[in-house]
Amino acid sequence: MKENAKLLLKRFFEGELTEEKKKETSQEEVVSNYLLKQWNQTSDLCQDKEAEKRIWKSITKRCHEKPRLSYSGKYIHLFRAMAAAVAIVLIVAGSLLFTKQETKYLTCYAPNGETLTVTLPDSSTVWLNSGTTIRYPEDFVKNRKVELEGEAFFDVKKHKRSAFSVLFADAKVEVKGTSFNIKSYTDAPIEILLVTGKVDFSVNNSRGTISLLPSEQIIYDKEQNKIIRSKTSPAEQDWRGGVYKFRDKRLDKLIDIINRIYNVNITIERNKYNDLLFSGTIRKSEPLSDVVDKLVISLDLKYRKEGNSIILF
Repeated sequence: MKENAKLLLKRFFEGELTEEKKKETSQEEVVSNYLLKQWNQTSDLCQDKEAEKRIWKSITKRCHEKPRLSYSGKYIHLFRAMAAAVAIVLIVAGSLLFTKQETKYLTCYAPNGETLTVTLPDSSTVWLNSGTTIRYPEDFVKNRKVELEGEAFFDVKKHKRSAFSVLFADAKVEVKGTSFNIKSYTDAPIEILLVTGKVDFSVNNSRGTISLLPSEQIIYDKEQNKIIRSKTSPAEQDWRGGVYKFRDKRLDKLIDIINRIYNVNITIERNKYNDLLFSGTIRKSEPLSDVVDKLVISLDLKYRKEGNSIILF
């Protein structure tokens, strides 16, 4: 094809021509033949005839001030080449998207009634409480991001050039090197407790971040979009050794924890008991019957068994 025709074709697709010049270009024999050749080489990319018509109408509308919706002759040559070009672009874009999605993830899960300790590829350690799942990319050293569902304690190794992020619910925590606990179950507010170092907490679609210092805790209520920050004792909330220390814990929240620890189904018969507060220690090594007796005695309750369930009343 002549150089001037190539240049004209280039200008046509780059939108440098006037409307009148576009009309002339689309009908030139040398241009239409060249475009038809391109189409024939890629004809397998577009087989939907109805789609061809719809795209053709769109093309003619852009090429002319008053579009001619003819679907025959030289215009079909131009259309087919354009459709082929569009198909090629879509295939390339799809290929790039597919490549992006090729990132492989590893998942670790601690079933109800069990805990799990995981050493990440960067030597950071994560303790998973019962009913907890974490997910992280296979190339974790380059992309230190962990997705969390449940409760986990993190002891993060410091990397000067690589921050460590934990993503959960609609929020995240970013650190360089520190130890902290995150509780993010779907049925309760999120709790973040910092033991050592420093973390930055932020909620998606929010510009601000909250920096926590050691022995500080954040409770984030997703439903009410409310954040409460307070001082606390990390030792009292360190569950990794199987010892759970509670101070003024609401009974309904305590029952959720016990159900996860022992993989059981304890319920409260009357809602008026939900607000009862429990203070004390529960060890995972204790038989469930001892734990139930402890609740019944300290809160002046009774219980009965129905099948595999325990009902407090």
